[in-house]
Amino acid sequence: MVIHVSAMTECLKRPSASIVRFGVTGMLGVLLLGPSISLSQIGASKSASADPRVRRALQQTDLKYDVDKDGDYKLHFTTEDNRTQLVFIESKTEQWGNMEIRVVRAAAYIGKVKLTRTKLESLLRDTARRKSGAWELVEAGDTQMAQFTVKMSADCDPDGLKTVVWGVARTADAMEKELTNSDDL
Repeated sequence: MVIHVSAMTECLKRPSASIVRFGVTGMLGVLLLGPSISLSQIGASKSASADPRVRRALQQTDLKYDVDKDGDYKLHFTTEDNRTQLVFIESKTEQWGNMEIRVVRAAAYIGKVKLTRTKLESLLRDTARRKSGAWELVEAGDTQMAQFTVKMSADCDPDGLKTVVWGVARTADAMEKELTNSDDL
């Protein structure tokens, strides 16, 4: 059973949402975010505004986008084999040392049925093969989402941003096909 993206977005705003990250080294790194988590750590608040740097970069590409109510950029992709994929560029950034980091993400699975161990291992192996990015397992209540996430420089140039969002779209779409054999996301 696959759930519409907007249902998962609402679900993620619950303080009990947790994230499990699959580490690049082939080992499972677990980060559980408990009830004390700030909702801004999962997504921007409803009063958030879109980061103008992203808008300027996207305007210098041929990518079409919308801005959602959280201030994040939403891009709809159609892949070479006519499949579709939704990608989000978060406006909210975080500091890591002297670097400002932005998240680009796309879901490959959203559902109430938990992914099997075999499918989770597939995500882990896929992460290990990637030059950049990792699979994250996000859980909120009885809903689970597997999303591919790249953390990149917040000031990336337009060509770099386009490369990343297309890479995220293709990666998530291929995994969606592998996990669900559907094209819902």
